[in-house]
Amino acid sequence: MADLGSVTYEGQSGSKYTFQVYTFDHPLRRVGAVYAVIHAVPKHGGGYVMTSLYFGQTGDITDRFEGHHRQQCFQRNGANCVGFHVDEDEKSRLAKETDLIRRWDPMCNRQ
Repeated sequence: MADLGSVTYEGQSGSKYTFQVYTFDHPLRRVGAVYAVIHAVPKHGGGYVMTSLYFGQTGDITDRFEGHHRQQCFQRNGANCVGFHVDEDEKSRLAKETDLIRRWDPMCNRQ
């Protein structure tokens, strides 16, 4: 179980969202969040290069990842961690999710 630090993604609006990043096996607590499924590669000298594969939102992160409808895409593209931007307000989460998808067009968000 590892805490890989944080990453900040800027949305199409220019708003910036900071995500705390963990390996998939990290224990989760019940909280609402916007999340990013990420492929992280260690950088020479420390840290990681983090590529977001998918942005989503949920009212409870503890039940979101088992059997996720985009799981095959995550596996094909080397997803190895997930980032969380905690936000308990559903309307706010949906707006942030849309903002990030419009800016980054992550491959696993594509239909």
